[in-house]
Amino acid sequence: MSAGLPRAIVIGCVLASLAAEAQSPGGQRRSRLEPRAAQERADDAPRARRTMDPVFALERELPSLRTDLKLDDSQDRLWGPFDRSVRDAAEVTRQRMKRMMAPRAEDAPAPDAPGILAALAADERTRADAMAEAGANLKALYASLAPAQRTLFDRRVLLSQSEPLGTR
Repeated sequence: MSAGLPRAIVIGCVLASLAAEAQSPGGQRRSRLEPRAAQERADDAPRARRTMDPVFALERELPSLRTDLKLDDSQDRLWGPFDRSVRDAAEVTRQRMKRMMAPRAEDAPAPDAPGILAALAADERTRADAMAEAGANLKALYASLAPAQRTLFDRRVLLSQSEPLGTR
């Protein structure tokens, strides 16, 4: 009987812990298949860094990049159209997000999937047109830059995509 008592206590403790876990509130559960360190790294990574839109990231970089390039008057005149076209492309996405999140009237019918996809496609075409315009404006600006300015511009655009401002 003395050997059965410790076994009964262990079984009781295991059952009690399982019952307590089942009764505990939900919350974020870790996968037993994924190592804890990997989960903690993923949790620690800034959310914005993982989801930053590439055009938004470029748009955020523009004010400081303009200052750091130390543009002369002729270059500054070429900067304006480039800057505006990048901001226009970003604005298309902002407007889409506002429309998608806007409350609908209670009596309004729910949008159907084909309508949603058609609207998304139209927004993407508009955004692609704005980015094509930005590319054309950039060609003119880039041609006017000195080699050191081009190097800085290249590095900062690359950084805007790999390490966007405001994500740390």
